Amino acid sequence: MNREILVSFIIPHKGREELLIKTLDGISKQDFDLNKIEVIIITQNKILNLKPSNYPFLIKILYEDENKTISFLRNRGAQMAQGKFFAFLDADVFISSNWLNVMLKELSDRRCAMVCAPQIVSNNPTFIEKIRVCLNKTKSDKYIDFTGGWNLFLKKEDFFECGGFPEDIITCEDYYFCDRINRLGKIYCTSKANFIHLGEDKNFKELFKKEIWRAKGNIKSIKGRRITLKELPSIITPLWIVFFFVLALVGLFMSNIHLLAFSLPLLFIPIFIYSFRLYRLSGNIRFFHAIRFYSVYFVARAIGCLWGMADLVK
Repeated sequence: MNREILVSFIIPHKGREELLIKTLDGISKQDFDLNKIEVIIITQNKILNLKPSNYPFLIKILYEDENKTISFLRNRGAQMAQGKFFAFLDADVFISSNWLNVMLKELSDRRCAMVCAPQIVSNNPTFIEKIRVCLNKTKSDKYIDFTGGWNLFLKKEDFFECGGFPEDIITCEDYYFCDRINRLGKIYCTSKANFIHLGEDKNFKELFKKEIWRAKGNIKSIKGRRITLKELPSIITPLWIVFFFVLALVGLFMSNIHLLAFSLPLLFIPIFIYSFRLYRLSGNIRFFHAIRFYSVYFVARAIGCLWGMADLVK
């Protein structure tokens, strides 16, 4: 049966299939004519035990090499897509039932280039999930310079006009993409719809490992794009921590009390500033817990930045 496809959901996937299935369940619950959508899954799993016939919409499954970047997967899906609009989702998010209708309306009413929705907490949120949601609230119902790739909605023609996602970087590809989109029009985040991040970090060990991986592309992501003032703290802070941590170690090994007394307070200043901001924003997160979060977060980011710099030197 021939279908007139209006919206193409493009989902890069690797790893847990059960989260992908929940993502598809969220799409199947959309208050929308499901005959007008298609879902393109670009997976790096060798086998995907998914039955497209179980779903009320068209599903295409593409298999790609596990060494390909997430940008390559998204671009590959876009090349196969038939819809007039592209909806990029991560394979571990559950979108609200009104998500698609809201995205279509907001994109039209706002006359912007791309729209997205904020993250909300799940039924049993972890401490880290609460923090992520709190931080994302600051971006709701306003035009923004940047958003992550969890959920993005735009016209097909705008995607190809901006050149798609940069395939040569492993992480931070969404910074590049948003910069390209901003040259075509504005990005708007609306709280009229939302999503739950099913794959959110469950503990500090997961947070530490993932933030190291995410920060590997920090330095490389700066090249060839515009840097906004809002981005500068997130770029500078990991480097700041690396510098003053090394300085503190030098002071310790040289038994230089003055150097140690100078470097240690400066090492922790960004952590205290970010923690106090989170404490004020949340209203229900204790300052001590905020300190714990940002201590792990920025140490991991610092390690990731060093790792990324080492890769660039090679």
